[in-house]
Amino acid sequence: MSAVLASRLDPGAITVIKGNKPLSLRYSRKHRAVLYASEPEYIEAALDDQRGWRELEIPPLTMLTFRHETLKEWQSQPFKFVCQERKGTLPEGVNA
Repeated sequence: MSAVLASRLDPGAITVIKGNKPLSLRYSRKHRAVLYASEPEYIEAALDDQRGWRELEIPPLTMLTFRHETLKEWQSQPFKFVCQERKGTLPEGVNA
């Protein structure tokens, strides 16, 4: 999974989780903005060759926190995704 989260309880912060699914991020100091999409082609098409957007290379299993007032000083920390089975489901190959 990969996700971008916001909360009404802390509207100045955005949390980005890059799990094992694609997630592309671009940052602009001029616009004070971060763009994200599942694939870089979507961002490139939206920006239409605008200059000043820098790709943020984020390794898988990373969690980032951006704060509006200090956007260029994001915090990064490892993220561990623990897969859990749903109740009532059996592992593959197991018959009831």
